Amino acid sequence: MQTTWTIITRTRARTAEILTELVAAAERMGLHINQNKTKFIATNTNTRAGNVDANLIINDQNFEAVKEFIYLGTSVNPNNNTSEEIKIANRCYHGLSKYLANKRLYQKTRMRLYRTLIVPVLTYGSEAWTLTKTDESALSIFERKVLRKIFGAVYEKEYGDVDITLNCRISTSIHLVVKILPL
Repeated sequence: MQTTWTIITRTRARTAEILTELVAAAERMGLHINQNKTKFIATNTNTRAGNVDANLIINDQNFEAVKEFIYLGTSVNPNNNTSEEIKIANRCYHGLSKYLANKRLYQKTRMRLYRTLIVPVLTYGSEAWTLTKTDESALSIFERKVLRKIFGAVYEKEYGDVDITLNCRISTSIHLVVKILPL
C-alpha cells in the first residue's frame, strides 16, 4: 500500500520534527518510510533560515531536498510558476491544431474540443495557483492563440485589433476561470 502525504511547515526545524514523528509512528505500525521516494521542497528564500537546499537526515534516513516535483500531475515549485502547465496545454493544443483549424468542423464543435480537452489540461491543479500579472498575461496569450486558431484572425475596422473573446461569445476568459475555482 502506498500513501501520499503532504506536510506544510514554516521552518526547517518543524519539518524535521514532523518527519521524525511520522517515521516513529510508521515504525510502530510496522511500516517503512521509503527515503528514495520521500522528498521535500523548501520555499523559504530567506538566507537566514539556513541552507534550504540541504537534505534532511532523520534517524539515519536521508530525505532529499528538491527544487521542483510533480504532485498529482501538477508541477510544484517554490516560485509557484505556471509556465510548465502552459507548456503541457500547448502540447495538447498542437496535437489538436489540425482539428481546431479545420473549417469543415463547426466552430461550436471546435470550441467544444477546446473546452473539453485543452482547458482541463491547462487548469488541472489550478486551485493551488497564486496568479501574478505575468501569469494572467501568459494565460490570456495562450487563450487568444487557441481562439485565433478556431475562429481565425478577426479585425474590426474601428478598433484595429479585436477583443477576440467578445467575438467568440465566450462567457469568461481562462485566467478568470482559474481565479474563481474553489480551493
